[in-house]
Amino acid sequence: MWPAAGGRVAHRRTRAAYRTEAATPRPESLGWSFLRDALIRLNPEIAARPDLANEVLYRLRAILLSVNADGLVRANEEFTAWLRGERTLPFGPHGEHTPVRLLNFEPARNNRCLVATQLAFTAGAQSRRFDLVLFINGIPLAVGEAKTPTRPAVSWRDGAIMVQCGWRPLS
Repeated sequence: MWPAAGGRVAHRRTRAAYRTEAATPRPESLGWSFLRDALIRLNPEIAARPDLANEVLYRLRAILLSVNADGLVRANEEFTAWLRGERTLPFGPHGEHTPVRLLNFEPARNNRCLVATQLAFTAGAQSRRFDLVLFINGIPLAVGEAKTPTRPAVSWRDGAIMVQCGWRPLS
């Protein structure tokens, strides 16, 4: 079962988590402190030397910041490779490359999951509010747009269009 945080509660939790992190370049799309905890929890080499988590976070931030230069598709491909555990770093005892896990697929219960509703998100001057955001280990892996079943003029298609074309701005 995924815990849920709604409305202002999720927004406060998320913003508080970002405020407590070190002042480093960061697009506010990841819960860096939650991800750092997961890196330590899921990777024995990083658990032995927790400072190694910062190197992984640096590389993940670089992917997010590379979107303008390299393009969204390339950044998504690289981030997906990290999510799948396909990237390695020299964290072994003698500098051997070992896989870095952001998610635990077996058993999945080792992941920390959260469903946030009505989560506000700001990137630069742009602010948006998402109806649903599914986080695993601080990484937002899915967003959704909910539509009311009581208004026949509004359907799932309207939600799909909002997802494809952009969400509503914060008001």
